[in-house]
Amino acid sequence: MIPTNTIKKIKDCNIKILFYYHEADNAYHIKERIGFLLEKHKLPQDCYIFISANTAANNIENFIYYNDHESFFANINRRQHSYLSTRKEKEFDFSMLSRTHKWWRATCYTDLFNDNILDNSIWSYNTECDIGDSFDQNPIDLSVLDINKTRVQTFVSSGSYLYDNEKKHNNHRWVNEDIYRNSYFHIILETHFDADGSGGAFLTEKTYKPIKFGQPFLIAGTANSLKLLRSYGYKTFDHVLNNEYDEIENNTERWRALSSEIKRLKKSNLKEFFYECYPDIIYNQYAFSSRIRENIQYIVDKLNYRQ
Repeated sequence: MIPTNTIKKIKDCNIKILFYYHEADNAYHIKERIGFLLEKHKLPQDCYIFISANTAANNIENFIYYNDHESFFANINRRQHSYLSTRKEKEFDFSMLSRTHKWWRATCYTDLFNDNILDNSIWSYNTECDIGDSFDQNPIDLSVLDINKTRVQTFVSSGSYLYDNEKKHNNHRWVNEDIYRNSYFHIILETHFDADGSGGAFLTEKTYKPIKFGQPFLIAGTANSLKLLRSYGYKTFDHVLNNEYDEIENNTERWRALSSEIKRLKKSNLKEFFYECYPDIIYNQYAFSSRIRENIQYIVDKLNYRQ
C-alpha cells in the first residue's frame, strides 16, 4: 500500500514509517509481525517507530509507549467542566459501569452479586454490545471463586442492565456526571484485565472519568495500573485503600484481592473514607487538567529523540 517512491525513501533511510495504535494488543506479537513484513519487502529493520498504549512497548526496540487515552479523554470531553467535588452526603455506595460485554467483566459482577455488594449502588452492564468474547478467554479462573459458569451465563442472559442512557453511554463528549458525583467510590472496569498476555498495563478514559469528576476509585484491570497512575503524579488513596491487589500478576488472585477490598469497604463507613480521600480527590482533578500539555509534549520529545 506504500507508494514506490516512498518505499525508496524508506530504504535510503530518508524517512521512517510511523505506526500509531492506541490499543493494548501484545506489542511483542506486533514486533514479530512487522519484522516479518520488513524482511519480506527488503526494508531496514529499524525503519519504523510504533506507538502503543500498552506499557510493554517500553521494553521493545523501535516501540514507544504513550498514555494516549488520557489525552483523548481530556480533548474529547473538554467542553464539560470539571467542577470541584463536594463533601455532601452521597446517595449510593459504589458506581460500576460496563458498556461492552466481556466474560471477565460478567465474572466480576456475578462475584460481587454473590455477597450483595452492589446493593445501593449505581451499576450498569450492557449485554447488547458483544465483541465476540468467548468464555474460554476469561482470564479469571472460576474454579477458584465461589461461583460457576452457569451463574455467570445466567447474569449475562438476563441483561442488559442499563442505568445510564442506552444511546449515550458510549459518548465521551458528555458523560453523566451524576454517576460520579452521587456515589462514594467508583469500581473501574477497564478495557482489559490481562493485556493480551503481554505483561503490560493499559489505561483508558474509564480511569480518567472518576479522576476528572471527583471520585476515589479501585481498578479492575491489568496489574500495575495504579503504579502507572502514580508515575504520572496521581494519588491512588493508599492511605485509605488496600491497593496491594495492583501488584499481583496472577489474574485470578488479583481479582480475589480486589473483591476482598471492595467487600471490606462495603462493610465500612464509606462517607468517612470518602472524607479521608477528599484532599487527594481535589489534587487529582487539578493534576488531570494540568497534564494535558505535558502528556502531549512527552510523545513529541520521544519522537524527536528517535529521529
